[in-house]
Amino acid sequence: MTCKRIPRKCPPLRLGKYSNATVLDHVELLKMDCEGAEYDILLSAGAETLAKLRDIRVEYHGGRISELYEHLSRHGFRLTKWDPDDETIGRVWFGRDGSVA
Repeated sequence: MTCKRIPRKCPPLRLGKYSNATVLDHVELLKMDCEGAEYDILLSAGAETLAKLRDIRVEYHGGRISELYEHLSRHGFRLTKWDPDDETIGRVWFGRDGSVA
């Protein structure tokens, strides 16, 4: 049996719109591996959206991790783990007080 791939376009959806559309009031863990889109997603997330999140784990691509760190720190997150592969790729964990990260 052969499966045929059918290309599909998915419209972009901001994290805040998704959390509001699904009536999420609290998210224990947001895990992201979005091949460089993590910056646009998280940096565009406002205070109301970020307040719903407790832990964030991101595989990052590109050298903008300090920008992400500053943004999330302003919204009450702390860096709990940083695991770089090189200067531009790695994994980073952010959490709030009381998180398990």
